[in-house]
Amino acid sequence: MRRYGYGMMPWGGLLCFLVVALLVVAVVIYKVIKEGRNNNRSASNGNALEILKERYARGEIDEEQYTRMRDRIEK
Repeated sequence: MRRYGYGMMPWGGLLCFLVVALLVVAVVIYKVIKEGRNNNRSASNGNALEILKERYARGEIDEEQYTRMRDRIEK
């Protein structure tokens, strides 16, 4: 007599667990990579603002240029 339903449960349960585990790992990797990119972007914006402040302090650019460039960097 054939058994349907629960006869394959151990293998089916293991397969579902592996699929869910792989999905969780993929989501975690995606989040880590995305967060790393955002941190790099904000660090480069901070560098750009420091350079801009230095140029303004040395008199290389006037206040209008400084304000316009700062607004563009902060977007």
